[in-house]
Amino acid sequence: MRSDPPPRSLFLTERAATVSAVMHPAVLIPEGKFDASWLRLFGRVADLTELPADPEGATFTHEVGVIPTKDARINETYHDLAIVHPALTCLVDGDQSGNDYRNALSGGASPYPRIIQWPNGWTIEDVVAWVCTADPTVIAHADLDAFGLPANIAALAAHLKKDGPKRDEILHTSLADVIVTKPACSRRVRHILSVPAAIATGKAPPANSAAQVTHANGITFSMRAQISASSQRQGSVRVSPSIIISRMTHPFG
Repeated sequence: MRSDPPPRSLFLTERAATVSAVMHPAVLIPEGKFDASWLRLFGRVADLTELPADPEGATFTHEVGVIPTKDARINETYHDLAIVHPALTCLVDGDQSGNDYRNALSGGASPYPRIIQWPNGWTIEDVVAWVCTADPTVIAHADLDAFGLPANIAALAAHLKKDGPKRDEILHTSLADVIVTKPACSRRVRHILSVPAAIATGKAPPANSAAQVTHANGITFSMRAQISASSQRQGSVRVSPSIIISRMTHPFG
């Protein structure tokens, strides 16, 4: 247990968001601030587009609270919240820094029980771009003209990773608003949230979306979600066993 005081941003600056998150049955701790912001936007998209008969209906916002993690404080944030909530899940990027966080989180005498990792090499901006590729017309919407998005959907992820667009929460909100109007994009949002929602709440993920394996320490479990070329069209996710991590992998291109 850490002996230093809890992060000021978590319990003071972001007190309302933190309290709201821990009131949910499960809590997701993403790697950083903008990851949390995008996940909350995705949750709003899912709620606004949920279909009554949708087998992958949006349960994310109903059952999972998202912590507004300060960048690079995922480890400390977990330990600060472990004393107040019994169902914590960490979400890290698929890049090298995410691998480093994953290794730190899963190592030691008390490894974290649930860790999710985005596909290999991916950050949240790649997730957003994948959502948008379901209907490339999303970036040509008039409401997004002022933000200078690339004309080619293939360049969207790289653009969103630039320092300006990465931090532009007005752009993020506007893009999410347009995604709401695109059924193919919003379907991907609902699906991509359904997997971490299941993992975080200890439920079986959607059919054919996950395979659980037991880690050597007997505590952790892992899943590796793979969106295959055929499932890209259907918005489904396939999973194969991995180590210590619920890792979603996507063979892009």
